[in-house]
Amino acid sequence: MHRAIRYSRCLASSRLGSERLHIEGCGSELTAVAFYFLTRPDCLKRYLNNQLISSVERLPLTTGGAPIVIRGKNFRVIRLIIPRERDCHNVYTTIKRLMTSKSNLQGSRAVCENHLLLMASGQLIGSYVCDTYPTLLCVPSTASKGMLKASARFRSRGRFPVLTYLHSNGKSALCRSSQPLAGFSSKSMEDQFLLEAIRQANPSCTVLYVVDTRPALNALTNKAQGKGYEDTTVYRNIAIQFFDIENIHVVRNSQEKLLKVCQEPAIPLEQYHQGLEKSGWFRHLRIILEAAFFVANRLNEGNSVLVHCSDGWDRTAQVCSLAQIVLDPYYRTIIGLEKEWIFFGHKFTERCGLISVSDQREASPIFCQFLDCVHHLIELCPTKFEYNSSLLSLLHDEAYGALYGTFVGCSEKERQDLGVSDLTYSVWPLIDHRGNEFMNPYYEHADHLAHALGGSIAADNLLLDGVANGIELTVTTGGNSRHAVDMLPSFVLAPQLFK
Repeated sequence: MHRAIRYSRCLASSRLGSERLHIEGCGSELTAVAFYFLTRPDCLKRYLNNQLISSVERLPLTTGGAPIVIRGKNFRVIRLIIPRERDCHNVYTTIKRLMTSKSNLQGSRAVCENHLLLMASGQLIGSYVCDTYPTLLCVPSTASKGMLKASARFRSRGRFPVLTYLHSNGKSALCRSSQPLAGFSSKSMEDQFLLEAIRQANPSCTVLYVVDTRPALNALTNKAQGKGYEDTTVYRNIAIQFFDIENIHVVRNSQEKLLKVCQEPAIPLEQYHQGLEKSGWFRHLRIILEAAFFVANRLNEGNSVLVHCSDGWDRTAQVCSLAQIVLDPYYRTIIGLEKEWIFFGHKFTERCGLISVSDQREASPIFCQFLDCVHHLIELCPTKFEYNSSLLSLLHDEAYGALYGTFVGCSEKERQDLGVSDLTYSVWPLIDHRGNEFMNPYYEHADHLAHALGGSIAADNLLLDGVANGIELTVTTGGNSRHAVDMLPSFVLAPQLFK
């Protein structure tokens, strides 16, 4: 049993967006797992998982006691006033120690023997491929093992093009990969043949659309580093489309700016809206959704699409998963949330900062962005999702909290090497147990979200922008219906985040 540090007679206030909690005479308790405070007289216990603590700050001593401000990765701000300065110092140093303690999640990254499932023959064939891909992969039946290995050598991190979704028409394929190591002159015949094989696997596809989610300038800059993008003069029958989705560092800075303005205790309204606009958060969301809608429309038209960014595990996951949510009702159910993020190698340990808070260069709210995009889609089509925003809140908390092994590790292989399934519990049984809490009582099945909007979804139909009254999600298809959304990333404002 973990040793607990307890203090009584604290003054606590807590804030999450517009929700505020003020507690007189509460008790606080620190354990190796979580920070608790207990209200009186109703004895309502509230807690914050230690892994969810983003920062802790001591403020100057006041007549009422020694203040501490705790900021959470789930956007909760807790302010404590502890009567004795010595106790305040003990709480502060203990929280800092718990925040900076390193876990042993850095498993081996050795290259493994994955398996390929060839679509035509249906046979399981072992092949030396990529350690960040799932064990089972789908590729064109005309692709040989030699072709796949050569393509993997020509792609960043060995993440060669593989199938991630087959449209209900049975022809349009959504594939994902990383960027090619093209530089200014490098070529790979095998990689060219693999893309052509993907195109030819779809009888109605005359052009394979390659969606590079990066800004075109960034992709061009990568050429100087021996990387880059597919050259249409080298790759036959492809059309490349760039989207300006920014990298992890820009997204991290954007969220920091957003939270800074939203957590300011007293700020003029005009300055508040200016701060929201300058953060760029909502502009980033709009571009991600535009890319997803572009992919969904190309697939719906009968074309096949390859999506990639730099390494193929951040922006690629966002766009591919959102496109599937738009197209397929299966991915608008609880069981449809797992594949694109868990099995295809999103780096949860690094992006959520689970190893150490002292090095946050690889941390970035990529999964948070995805969840916020899903929330906007739920607001847009409230009856077309089996789950509600409370589930998004839970997934966000558990991704950063690491109480469950579901989001531990950076790939399926790493979780196997760490023995995560033997040492931890999965979050999905918890969701099943609390199923009614996350179910949408107004859920109606719809094949395509466009059907719910009375027409096709085009990128120009979505507007996420700052306006005088806040942020609005505007859909012009089938009439000018407006859905007001919250200032903060919308799903985090749910009070269920903090229990």
